Amino acid sequence: MNFPTASAEIIHAGNCFAFGEYIACVYQSMSAAEMGLRALASHLGVTLPYPIELADWGKLLGEIEEKIQNMQKPPKTADKDEELSFCSDAMALFRHFKNAYRNHIAHARAHYDERQAQSIMDRTREFIELLATQLKEPDFVE
Repeated sequence: MNFPTASAEIIHAGNCFAFGEYIACVYQSMSAAEMGLRALASHLGVTLPYPIELADWGKLLGEIEEKIQNMQKPPKTADKDEELSFCSDAMALFRHFKNAYRNHIAHARAHYDERQAQSIMDRTREFIELLATQLKEPDFVE
């Protein structure tokens, strides 16, 4: 299993969903998504003056976006193009999490119904499954 911590968070999200605890389901889903965000940042060589696991989402997203933009610069190679496609796909899945869900759930600004919780949980699982095709959780996640 490439993402054991994120997988456990998704299982917790599913348990919360099963009991009708939709806000908790979204919270657990965002915890799983954060594991993926950290893994992508680590994969791309994001370095900060403090550990990645202490970075907020905004900082990590900015650093990842900068790395992806730099991939678009010459020279172009097939490997670089494949990496760009993978990272861009991952970010397309992730990008809306922060503003649409994470900020609202972390700061008690929203309530979620069954349909919304299911959708968020499914998108989170899709994000982690995509990452798992090429990445593993970094050691700092354990």
